[in-house]
Amino acid sequence: MSPVVAFLGHADCPVTGEMYTVGAGQVSRFFIGRTRGYHNPALTVEDVAANLDAIRNESGYTVPAGPADEMAELFAAIMPG
Repeated sequence: MSPVVAFLGHADCPVTGEMYTVGAGQVSRFFIGRTRGYHNPALTVEDVAANLDAIRNESGYTVPAGPADEMAELFAAIMPG
């Protein structure tokens, strides 16, 4: 883990705000994605249950760079047109 920590803390490291998982010499980027989901302005518990497959479907997922990107995707999904 120490080499990864040292690299990420170095002035020449080109990334910021990312997560990594490290173990037994294996290093991987760990990220949170956003699915296309399901939209209904009058959302109910029954809607969530009935549309769980769509909510969880990872095809076409995105990886927002931060809260502003996530909000932009939310507004794009709920705005008519």
